[in-house]
Amino acid sequence: MKPHVLRRPRAQEDILEHAYYIAERSLDASDRFLRAVETTLQQIAEMPGLGRVRDWDNPALAGVRQWAVSGFEKYLIF
Repeated sequence: MKPHVLRRPRAQEDILEHAYYIAERSLDASDRFLRAVETTLQQIAEMPGLGRVRDWDNPALAGVRQWAVSGFEKYLIF
């Protein structure tokens, strides 16, 4: 079985909201975004140490990393 990233419902909603926003300007770009998110999530699943650890005020978030969606660097996955 391939490793995978568990997506919480709110994370999936965020992905779809961003895809809809992009689709308002370009359906092709929206499709590329969704494919890029899937590719990026698979990369994270295969190499969970990707990205940089963020500094947070909330200690419960210690160790949370950020990584940009491939080809859509302004969209981050935490």
